[in-house]
Amino acid sequence: MSKRLLATALLVSLASATPMAGCSPAPASPSQAATSVATKLRSVRAVEFYFVSRTEDWNYTPAEVVAKSTIRAYRACGGNCHNFMQPVLEHLRAARPIKCEAGQEDGLIRAQPGVEIVYSFSGRQIRVAGSCYFNERGIRSVISGDSILFSYKRSLKDSGQSANNSFKPNPLRGSA
Repeated sequence: MSKRLLATALLVSLASATPMAGCSPAPASPSQAATSVATKLRSVRAVEFYFVSRTEDWNYTPAEVVAKSTIRAYRACGGNCHNFMQPVLEHLRAARPIKCEAGQEDGLIRAQPGVEIVYSFSGRQIRVAGSCYFNERGIRSVISGDSILFSYKRSLKDSGQSANNSFKPNPLRGSA
């Protein structure tokens, strides 16, 4: 009888720890997602940036973003990639969780092994490990303004806001 109780207890504990089919686990907080990316960045030596410029509706996979990108940059950062990428990580930390909206992928930051951050809707929706986040400030203004890729002085009039403000994200259920 005790083996049966032990087996039942094990089954119950596994069922409570594993999401049911069709249900997704709660997304990581923006801070948790940024910490996970920072940890992975400690083991890379370079970061690749890809940006797409186009109009109308589109829905690209990360591989298609790479293939159709109009701006590509490779940045060797040695053992310092996690520090070099701090502005990007802070952009993610300052975001809020949202329901992922498909389409209009316009940016990708990739580092091997294991780092893939997909941006859409003028770089304001951030997809990391299947979860999405929203930051009102687009990623292009972050990497340009903080001189990660492009070194120039920003005009005081440039607030970092995107010209495309039509995207309104759907909040996650239960989030504030």
